[in-house]
Amino acid sequence: MKIMKCIVCVGACLIVGYTGLFAFQYMTDRDRKEIDELKKIQPSREAIELELVRSFPTDDEKTAGPYFAIAFRMAMDSNGIIYITDQRTDAIYKIDSSGKYLGQIGTSGQGPGDLSMPMKIKIVNDEIIVQEAGNMRLQYFDMQGNHKKATRLFKSYHDLDILQDGRIIGTLLHVEPHQSDVLIDVLSSEGMKIRSFGIPIEFKYDRSSLNARMIFINSKNEIIQIFQKLALIQLYSLQGHLIQEKRLETEFSYIKEKINRRMNSYRPKKRVGYLTVFRRASVLEDHVFIVDSVPPRIWIWEVDEKIEITRRYWADVGSYFYVRDMMTVKENNKIKFYLLGDIGEDVTKIHVFAKK
Repeated sequence: MKIMKCIVCVGACLIVGYTGLFAFQYMTDRDRKEIDELKKIQPSREAIELELVRSFPTDDEKTAGPYFAIAFRMAMDSNGIIYITDQRTDAIYKIDSSGKYLGQIGTSGQGPGDLSMPMKIKIVNDEIIVQEAGNMRLQYFDMQGNHKKATRLFKSYHDLDILQDGRIIGTLLHVEPHQSDVLIDVLSSEGMKIRSFGIPIEFKYDRSSLNARMIFINSKNEIIQIFQKLALIQLYSLQGHLIQEKRLETEFSYIKEKINRRMNSYRPKKRVGYLTVFRRASVLEDHVFIVDSVPPRIWIWEVDEKIEITRRYWADVGSYFYVRDMMTVKENNKIKFYLLGDIGEDVTKIHVFAKK
């Protein structure tokens, strides 16, 4: 059972984009040269420099609570409590905004309240909602961690978001022609499909990998879909109408997409691990914040409702930063970025950045 879980976990990591800028790459010299050129790009004068405010847990906190094993996603409640899903321990860890360990929710298993490979976590209407890859369901807990219900999922989803009325919006993981020719499912709170829509981007090989997407709901109940291997953002209505589609030009997006498209042509002769164009994203006041890491810096782009970049942020971290998840919050009228991830060879922590 443990061996099977490890195999599934490794597969899930690869599916959801666990291919960093240089990991698992089988490239030509031309690809490598173009990637090296990305590291030479400097921030513009208008870009806002960030500084690392704090990281946690600290070394002194090892005995006070868990060091994340395979931390995956996070969410924050209205009191500033952070909830982190961990796929090795099959648990949700609770910490405050200073890093103090407050306990955990769930244990490994298949029963009510048990978890298996917890992924996305959301807090909606004072409920903690967790997507499980292992048990193919959503689990609902109250804010004290008591189990309330489970909703069966009949398909695999790359990412999910939840509406205030309980409806579930999911980006389909498999977009192969023989399995699905749509991108998004709208489900009832009981997990039954209401409608599907969206047209996958066509590729000769690896159609699912190159159509990997993140999904968010804005205040108008519109669906924001961000492609992770392409420089593309789409805005849909809940009824499935494409409101807007735009290619987002950052310092790196077009170059990375060009490399991905070229590497796609190598398949099946070579094993390909595509570059991540947009690593993670979050929404604050209907502005989307997108993060990427190109050594030695992290870059964050603020995107408005018209899918235009309004601000650029950056921080020098001195190494590659594998960002597993991000949250953008406003504290004392100042924006802070909570990034869950690993800097260089360090263990996984939450790193908080703010304007320098």
